[in-house]
Amino acid sequence: MESDYPDKKICDTVCSKLSWSHNRLIMRIDNLKTRNYYLTEAAQQQWSVRHLQRNINTLYYERLLSSQHPPLPEQKAIVQKVEKLFAICDQLETRITSNQTHAEQLMQAVLQEAFSQTTKQPKQPNKRI
Repeated sequence: MESDYPDKKICDTVCSKLSWSHNRLIMRIDNLKTRNYYLTEAAQQQWSVRHLQRNINTLYYERLLSSQHPPLPEQKAIVQKVEKLFAICDQLETRITSNQTHAEQLMQAVLQEAFSQTTKQPKQPNKRI
């Protein structure tokens, strides 16, 4: 494990904060970055041996990496797409409001015309026989 660390002081410092059981679990990890993560986190967070074992068994570090945000250019593309979609939604909302207002005006005009015709029609005179 020492050969994986360029500075022996750092390795000694981190490893000395952990028990032999911690170090034994971490030594079994092949990937250097993963091993460094568990060494650092176990020491800083004061994980128990069981906690460390559970995190290693459940691939905590790998899941943490996979849940991180996409790269910045991809985030910017997503934001641009969402902004375009919101602009379309705003346009549609404006159209809907305008159409509702127009429909209400048409309904009022139709009702007014219908009621005005019934009051304007002259009464038919009764024919006497």
